[in-house]
Amino acid sequence: MFPQSAPCALVIGLCSHGLAIARSLQRLGIEVHAFEANSAIPGALTNSAHIHYVENIKDNSLVDDLLAFRQRIPASRDIVLFPSNDNNVRIIASNIDRLRGDFILSWEGCVDQVQKYLLKSNIEGRCREVGLNYPASVVLETGDDLTSQVASLKPPFIIKPANPQSGFKAIKCTSVTELDAVVEHFSGDYPFLVQEWVSGTDKDLYFCALYLDNGLPLVSFEGNKLASYPPALGQTTVAVSVDMPELRELTTTFFDGLGLCGPVSLEFKRDEAGRYWIIEPTVGRTDFWIGLCIRAGCDLPAIEYLASTGQAVPASTSDYTPTIWFDSERDAFGPIKYLGRFVPGRSDAKRPVFSFFSWRDLKPFLRCSRKALYRMSRSLVKRVMGKQEEAPPEKAVSSYPRIDVLPKGFLSLLEKKEQDSIFLGRDWFENFSATVATGVGDVFFLCLTDDCGRAVAILPMWRHKARFHGVKVWKLTGLSNYYSPIFDVVIDASLTSREDAYNCFLKYLWEEMRGWDLVDIYPVSREARDDILKVSGIRISKFDYFLTKNFYHDSCKDFEVYISSRPSRVVNTIKRKFKKLDAVGGWALSIYTDLETIESKLRDYHGVYENSWKNDEPYPEFINGFARMCAKKNNLRLGILDIDGKAIAVQLWVVANRTAYIYKLAYDRAYKDLSPGTVLTTKMIERVIKIDNVEKLDFLTGLDTFKMEWMDRSRCLYGVQIVNHRSFSGLVVLLINELSKIKKIFRIKIAEVS
Repeated sequence: MFPQSAPCALVIGLCSHGLAIARSLQRLGIEVHAFEANSAIPGALTNSAHIHYVENIKDNSLVDDLLAFRQRIPASRDIVLFPSNDNNVRIIASNIDRLRGDFILSWEGCVDQVQKYLLKSNIEGRCREVGLNYPASVVLETGDDLTSQVASLKPPFIIKPANPQSGFKAIKCTSVTELDAVVEHFSGDYPFLVQEWVSGTDKDLYFCALYLDNGLPLVSFEGNKLASYPPALGQTTVAVSVDMPELRELTTTFFDGLGLCGPVSLEFKRDEAGRYWIIEPTVGRTDFWIGLCIRAGCDLPAIEYLASTGQAVPASTSDYTPTIWFDSERDAFGPIKYLGRFVPGRSDAKRPVFSFFSWRDLKPFLRCSRKALYRMSRSLVKRVMGKQEEAPPEKAVSSYPRIDVLPKGFLSLLEKKEQDSIFLGRDWFENFSATVATGVGDVFFLCLTDDCGRAVAILPMWRHKARFHGVKVWKLTGLSNYYSPIFDVVIDASLTSREDAYNCFLKYLWEEMRGWDLVDIYPVSREARDDILKVSGIRISKFDYFLTKNFYHDSCKDFEVYISSRPSRVVNTIKRKFKKLDAVGGWALSIYTDLETIESKLRDYHGVYENSWKNDEPYPEFINGFARMCAKKNNLRLGILDIDGKAIAVQLWVVANRTAYIYKLAYDRAYKDLSPGTVLTTKMIERVIKIDNVEKLDFLTGLDTFKMEWMDRSRCLYGVQIVNHRSFSGLVVLLINELSKIKKIFRIKIAEVS
């Protein structure tokens, strides 16, 4: 066990490879952190690391995220970096001057060599230099005259991008025509490495891993691939440990004299004549099958941590436990196919290890298994039904407790949504969470990602106690209440539909979440209501209800035209009330927009509100936070009418999205006869039309009759309830709702008869 002041580890990426690294280090008592961009992958559920979600771990934004993370860890503590893929290594290497001194990196002293051997185009020269077999190859810089460029090679060919982590790993082509098709399809991945194919299958693929200290091997480990996907071309799915000194000698020969440090490995293919051909090296990181090494007894992540932090590394041994490793995600049937390799009782039985399985960390394995079952069931259905079409991309839902821990893709989704609706943006939900939904664990954000890890949709939610017709219930609502003029799921319309997003989220709530009796999503538009009611695939009871109306006016090009189009009673009232105020004298009207002046004016707002006909503001800090949020964006219009310096009417408007939203209004009851609200509304409308050039006035929610006189149009807003009939309180709610439906039907029948 390491002391709290010991260096912590930062693993970049939680694929099964990164997960294995994190688990290895965590078992030693090391404090492990991890960067991940995709919350939907199985590794994102691990309890072996403190997870930090970032926008991308495969582009240069990673460097900014690393530096930001460095600021959160005390300067006295070192951080050891563990990249998990070639793009991580490339980005870190190319930005080493920005990172040097802030992180410990096992290969910091040999960055140039690491960068050199990341490129597949440099491998042939090294093999020729040290006398190792390497397939005849050419590098394609352009697609011009492909036939002449590969004329020296004999088909079949294998083509690979020269740069790491490009659009594909490797593709076998039997002719120049096929080669040309690949080049054209992946034209953004130049340059390409084209080689002659070395005969053999997966079982002819071998590898050897070393840990180097200034070029000298501290430990070595050899293995044999049994299966990969795509076969003989792709990533390892089944591998076993082997004891093959010849692999160790060939690998040492390749890396000898390069001065490399840290983990490296070399992959080979053995041909029919028994010759070993170099496929490619891995530098700057451990390899995908690291779980095999760890379980066999060659704990490379632990060795890297100890060596990098100047601690003693255990003496090298090649006496490893015979082990077989399965990629649980890509080959669900691998353990069945190779059952004979690890059944107990056989003298040559190997210890099995599964990429996501750990008794102490089960959630990644459960998610992986669920995904594998989904893929298998889809495949089975297609075979039984004879369908040839592609299955829809798999989507996954994850839950986050706070908005500040959301992956950047989802924050961007909320920020983009604010351009359409200020009431569904990041700042709105942050303020609501900070001032209204303040209970610990009450708020959660459901995030939907596709199979590529892209942010697809987000549904902010709120769990709290409530009463439903006198029944105590645990209620899940959208992150909304009477302060919310509208609510909805936030989606990337290019990746999903609202109906599909609600279907995924409600299925998650039904299958994954416990301890709730009722889901209530409101206020929603008619279109959103209909999409929620279409949810299928789960046996839930859904009820919709009318909530309120939204009054608005969507033709506001000219103030005089607008006023003259109001009912004559309103026009006459406006004229009379202006005259009455003039007769009283000493009145003034101001509209405040900037952050510096609103603090004192908010006190006026609350003072008037307390003296109005309305109930006291239940969450005054929400109003203050909302006003500040709008003022920072120049969206606030805080109108105050006063007489002799005393505020008697206040209105809080928001100008955004070419719309003026009339959010809050109140006047002092003692001045009711002066109708200060009418005067203030008139001047506010004049301001937003003439100066802010709004195209629409929106009175938001409420059935107040006076709103109809100011607005020309309206739309209904609804709520939708989903009842959990698996709980007692849910059953009671279901009964009440069903009785309400019967009662409504009888009312209609009675009305028809009468």
